[in-house]
Amino acid sequence: MADYRKLFYGKAMLILRTKEGRGGRIRVTAVSDGLTGAETAVRCRMVQ
Repeated sequence: MADYRKLFYGKAMLILRTKEGRGGRIRVTAVSDGLTGAETAVRCRMVQ
């Protein structure tokens, strides 16, 4: 897991994957110099 990402034409993509049989809440935080940071939570459900 890295604490930085390069952008593609100013855009970034995040792909989340849970472990089989597990669900829950994933917190995502984004920060950058000169910009306001943001945070969101994604609720993942169990896949059987």
